Amino acid sequence: MIKPQLSVSQWVILPQPIRIELIKVFEIPKSEGTKMEQGPSGARMVSDGHTHSDLSVITIEKMQRYLNSNETDFFVLFNNVIEKIKLHEESTVEEKIKRQEFEVIAKWTMILQEIKEKADEYNLTNEFQALIKKLFIYEEPISTRQTNKQRRATGAKKDTTASKREVLSSVTKGVQVSQ
Repeated sequence: MIKPQLSVSQWVILPQPIRIELIKVFEIPKSEGTKMEQGPSGARMVSDGHTHSDLSVITIEKMQRYLNSNETDFFVLFNNVIEKIKLHEESTVEEKIKRQEFEVIAKWTMILQEIKEKADEYNLTNEFQALIKKLFIYEEPISTRQTNKQRRATGAKKDTTASKREVLSSVTKGVQVSQ
C-alpha cells in the first residue's frame, strides 16, 4: 500500500511561517539547497531544500499524536495540523501585541512619574498638569461627535482605536491630573 505524503510542490506553496512551524513540530530534515526556476513571469522557488524523502517524516501517526486525534485520512489530518498552527500563530501575535502595548504604557507611566517628581521638586505641579491636559485631553471635532452619534443611533460598532482619553487614563494611573 502506498502511504500518502505531502509533495514538494504542495510543501513549497505553504506560507513560510507554517513551513517553519511544521519543521519544528515534525523535525523535518533538509537535504538540499533551495532550487529556483526561471519562468516567463520571473524566478520562482521550486524547492526550499526539503525533498520528498525529507517530507516523508510527516506521517499519519505523528499527526495523530500532535493533534491527539484518531483521524486516519492524511490530508484531513494535515489540514487540521495547519489550522492548529494558524491558531497558535494568531494567539502568539495577539499576546505579543498586548505585551508591547503594556510595555509602552509602562514606559509612559514611568516617564510621566519622573516628570511629575521633577515638577513637584520645582513647584511646577500646575504646569505639569496643564501639559498633560494638552497632550492627552482634547475635544472631539464636531464632525466626529456627529459620527459617533450616528454610529450609536444605527448600532454600528465603535472604532476600537484607543482615543487620547483612553491613553490618558491608562498612562496616568500613578499620576494625579486635576481637571
